[in-house]
Amino acid sequence: MISSVIESKVLALVARDKEFGVSVLPYLTEDLFTLPQHRKFFKFIADFYKDYGVPPSCESVIHDLKKNPDDTNIEELRALGEFVYQVYNNGLSEDKEYIKDEVNAFVKVGAMRSFLSEAGLLLE
Repeated sequence: MISSVIESKVLALVARDKEFGVSVLPYLTEDLFTLPQHRKFFKFIADFYKDYGVPPSCESVIHDLKKNPDDTNIEELRALGEFVYQVYNNGLSEDKEYIKDEVNAFVKVGAMRSFLSEAGLLLE
């Protein structure tokens, strides 16, 4: 699980930095994020990258939220809207290099665990 201190900054970087997003998205999963609005935003970002190969714009996120409001309760929708506003208005961009280093270290550990797990299954 990604530290709750940095998960919002991770999402902001993935949503705004294509190179970073492409490099870490294959290693991130929805269940790594603790807050429901972060999980929903991550899922949207991952799907958008898969479909278009680029991070979503703020307008794309807002359009999707308006298009599918029924699958999110009002408190979660409000929290998600506030979070999206922060992401696209530079409210979460400080410590960019530190966050990249932290996520890259997390991704490396996750990849190693996955490799060891697969190797263990092959040995059985």
